[in-house]
Amino acid sequence: MFSISESAKFITREQVSEKFYVRLGHRLFRKLVCVAVLGGTLRWDETIGKSAPFYFLFSIFMKKSLLLILLSIYSFTTIHAEITWTLSDDGTLTISGTDMPDYEGSWDTPWGSATSNIKKVVINDGVTNIGINAFGGWYPNLTSVTIPNSVTSIGDNAFFMCSGLTSINIPEAVTRIGGGAFSMCRALTSITIPNSVTSIGRTAFYLCSGLTSVSIPNSVTSIGDMAFYNCSSLTSITIPNSVTSIENQTFSGCSGLTSVTIPETLTSIGEGAFSGCSGLTSITIPETLTSIGEGAFSGCSGLTSITIPETLTSIGDAAFGGCSGFQSIVVEKGNKKYDSRNNCNAIIETETNSLIAGCNNTLIPVTVTSIGKEAFRGCSGIALINIPETVTNIGARAFSGCRKLSSINIPETVTNIGWGAFEGCSSLTSINIPKAVTKIGATAFQGCSALASINIPNSVTEIGGSAFDGTAWFNNQPDGLIYIGSFLYKYKGAMPENTNIVIKEGTKSIVGEAFFDCFRLTSISIPESVRSIGTNAFERCSGLTSITLPESVTSIGSGAFSKTGLTSITLPNSLTSIEVLAFSACSSLTSVTIPNSVTSIGINAFGGCSSLTSITIPNSVTSIGYEAFSGCSSLTSVTNLATSPQKIAEDTFYDYDKKERVLHVLPGYKAAYEAADFWKDFSIVEDATTGIDAVKETPTISSDKIFSISGQQLNKTKKGVNIINGKKILVK
Repeated sequence: MFSISESAKFITREQVSEKFYVRLGHRLFRKLVCVAVLGGTLRWDETIGKSAPFYFLFSIFMKKSLLLILLSIYSFTTIHAEITWTLSDDGTLTISGTDMPDYEGSWDTPWGSATSNIKKVVINDGVTNIGINAFGGWYPNLTSVTIPNSVTSIGDNAFFMCSGLTSINIPEAVTRIGGGAFSMCRALTSITIPNSVTSIGRTAFYLCSGLTSVSIPNSVTSIGDMAFYNCSSLTSITIPNSVTSIENQTFSGCSGLTSVTIPETLTSIGEGAFSGCSGLTSITIPETLTSIGEGAFSGCSGLTSITIPETLTSIGDAAFGGCSGFQSIVVEKGNKKYDSRNNCNAIIETETNSLIAGCNNTLIPVTVTSIGKEAFRGCSGIALINIPETVTNIGARAFSGCRKLSSINIPETVTNIGWGAFEGCSSLTSINIPKAVTKIGATAFQGCSALASINIPNSVTEIGGSAFDGTAWFNNQPDGLIYIGSFLYKYKGAMPENTNIVIKEGTKSIVGEAFFDCFRLTSISIPESVRSIGTNAFERCSGLTSITLPESVTSIGSGAFSKTGLTSITLPNSLTSIEVLAFSACSSLTSVTIPNSVTSIGINAFGGCSSLTSITIPNSVTSIGYEAFSGCSSLTSVTNLATSPQKIAEDTFYDYDKKERVLHVLPGYKAAYEAADFWKDFSIVEDATTGIDAVKETPTISSDKIFSISGQQLNKTKKGVNIINGKKILVK
């Protein structure tokens, strides 16, 4: 099989590949074969990387003896047969053999160092497959590929990013086109898929923006997620009868698509399947269809009408959001899940009375209780709309982008205004927020440039970040701290160096993103009146090294202190959860005190806190999220006071060897942790203590702050563990 020169003392990766290239199940073994066969001076930076111990070991063995051993092993481990290759002066890469191996990337192929020189690929007859990543990555000058009839499979990412490839002939023998096989081949203008192909993989033609036509044969039964994502030049597509499901985002972003033929066999259309197909003017939903996924036709602004058959039982959120061209919406009589009652020109979920899709001509029936997510998004023809008194909820982006909407009456029954609900309603001059509203979502009125006055009722307990940015009211505010009602809304303008801020008494909440990227902020005083700190409120405040959180704070939003300069933090006993990303990437944070009131630690809550050396998890914590402490490279000690080990993921403490870290548990519970997944990977010691200071029969309490172990404020002590002035006291 091999042509071996005994005199070969030095060989590069390219020279090895010209003689042979064997793909074995274990990549390292393959490379050690090369060492044994061709001598002990193989360069590590070109073949084996950092495996210096292996190099030393193999270089001292006798070459002939080792070769016999390795070839003997090889004779019983033929996973991939040999292929050979040549690269001519004119840039033609010719490949011969049978079974092409899979590769990790262009750097892993035997011709990897010559990719920029390759202009043409000729695969000779006999090769049965094109391996994973065989020609994917960086082939800027590749314009032509010849595939023989012997090839039956095109592997994942096989021609990924071959930006000069304009056309390709797929032979009749191919049954599978792998995921990402032709992804980002932007110059590819047309492709004919033969009748032998049964599956088109995920992202197979992703971002092939030059592709104008594609023929999908009846043999195809499966088209993967995002298979034709953002093929913006594609004008028409016929989906064969053999396909029963269109997967998530399969044709998303195909803005040039004007015609789609959906077969009668189709039962489901996935999430975002045709989202952003703004050129699509009509679509016929077959009677066989039972499910339309979230955002399936979102942004299809060219559609003028839709008829929902009586067989359809599931429509995802915002399935028709942004279909601003709708003039007619009809649900067939007999549909038990949805209706268009009173010829309202809308889709209403019958059981919940939620209006999930409307248009410029919709009349909202008085029986509707909720306006769904993106129900009227982009309906630029609406100048005014009457919301009936029965409505209690206005969903996310419900009226977003209704540019002509100048007046809207929100009834007193509404309790929630979702995020982005009126975003971009640039003609809206006034708004009455009723007294029943408790929550105004992020960006709810952002970009309402004519909105000059805003009144927040006392009922509101939460305002999302940037809810009023870009309004006339916000634009007219002077630089500095902006308050709206009892909310600290935002710091506006450029902050001076070494800024110290005192928040005024009576403030109930710090709105999300209030101090986002205020890197010149060095200190802040938060009064006892503050109950909540919003999402990303102090994110990227790198100059903020310390902060005192009052016991009144019951909620800290996700990412609230992410990427700050905090060195230590003591969380208040009133807090019950640490949200997602709350303190992530606080690289200077060395210590955290988590009170016994906290029951959950969110995903990546302390991820990337590389200076954190120890952490104590109180007994109250029952849930710890994925990657909660990932990247805490200095963490050497974890104390867990839970008597029942929490379920954690493998990556909860990702990025270090747990065996080098000590897990301190309460006496008598070591066995429980040794039996628990991932906790058992630590070095476990039974030496933890509860931290209860003393046992008192009748503690003397004057004006002390008293809390229960769950964080509830008490008027007097009660039997059991009490938190008094921040200390745990056992009262008999």
